[in-house]
Amino acid sequence: MTAERSFHHRISRSRRIAGGALIAAVCVLLSACILMPGKFVSSLDLRKDGNFAFAYKGEIHFVSPSDLDEKKGEGEGDAKVPAKDGEAAQMNAMMGGMDLSDPKMAEEFARKLSRQHGWRSVKSMGKGRFDVDFAISGKLTHDFTFPVMEDYPLANPFVQVLLRQDGTARIIAPGFSNGPAGSPLKALAQLGAMDEANMVTGKDKGKGPKLPRLDGTFIVTTDGTVVSNSTDEGPTAISNGSQLSWVINERTDSPPKALINLAR
Repeated sequence: MTAERSFHHRISRSRRIAGGALIAAVCVLLSACILMPGKFVSSLDLRKDGNFAFAYKGEIHFVSPSDLDEKKGEGEGDAKVPAKDGEAAQMNAMMGGMDLSDPKMAEEFARKLSRQHGWRSVKSMGKGRFDVDFAISGKLTHDFTFPVMEDYPLANPFVQVLLRQDGTARIIAPGFSNGPAGSPLKALAQLGAMDEANMVTGKDKGKGPKLPRLDGTFIVTTDGTVVSNSTDEGPTAISNGSQLSWVINERTDSPPKALINLAR
């Protein structure tokens, strides 16, 4: 084999490997039930003494890619492509055998989630939408992720706090954005797995499947030093430290981020 043929062979093999990894990632997302916020208010407070408090109040939507994959039929108007039986079974298995489109099962899921620490109120609003009131506080001795649900393999967290050895905490809220990081379904559309032109949000925006309307606020307060952040205004002084604020809506493409030094 000549050097040129060997080079092209390696390039072709690399592309096949990358393509296979991409297909595998797409298959995982297509077989998962994706969590998305709707209308909400959320806050996070970090203290140098290790205390923290987090709250989320508002909507959580369970969205299935198969529920959104509506395609226009030829000469027959709009038609929804039904989910395959195997995919539906896999979806129910991921939800502990629960079909959240069934009102009784949705209510049972709400009761089950209410048993977990921090979930003060969970109400099923139908069609995979829940109105929740979550609040938790304590010592931040390890990384924190929201939401975490029993028997549910979370793939797309709303908020994460990642602790570093040097006493800093990295905050990232991938779920609080309308970009690919916060909306895996849009990432699939950009990869060509779904038709982004038919993915709309809100009401009266034409035909096609609807994603939850993103409408919320995220506020971080701390007595630590804000090293970096993704807000437009930067930190503002408050009586007990500093405050960072984000307004989250359909135009929010980048997730809220901050790096805070909590070392004494």
